Amino acid sequence: MKNSSQRSNSQGPEKIYLNWGDYNKKLITLINIIKKNGVKFDFVYGIPRGGLIPAVFISHQLEIDLLINLNSSLNKLEDKKIFIIDDIVDTGITMIEIINLIKLFNIKLKVFSGSIFKHKKSNFIPDFYVEENDKWIIFPYERVN
Repeated sequence: MKNSSQRSNSQGPEKIYLNWGDYNKKLITLINIIKKNGVKFDFVYGIPRGGLIPAVFISHQLEIDLLINLNSSLNKLEDKKIFIIDDIVDTGITMIEIINLIKLFNIKLKVFSGSIFKHKKSNFIPDFYVEENDKWIIFPYERVN
């Protein structure tokens, strides 16, 4: 198996098969983008399912608390900064809905968003992301072997 992403020429959208090494490099790039920006988050929350692995990684690398249960935490986080992460912002609907939910319950919480990938046709632009494209991304945790 190659060390870099493998591309498929099958019909339909072009697919990128991301391996664990490339995935890790993208996460490190995202961390560096965040650090360069200078914003300090108090918490990170990963949108289930694709945002869970990046959220844990970011929590460790930036030494910030990982929120597991967003609903029970929202009313306790006034004047804090939360980073919402997903592996990809495709249409943008999920990220928009999560941010709107957070603001509904806690207007004083400062919300930042991020993803590894952003689809070119997304209706939402995350505050931080690594790469924009129009490919179908297959993450390493989505493959059986």
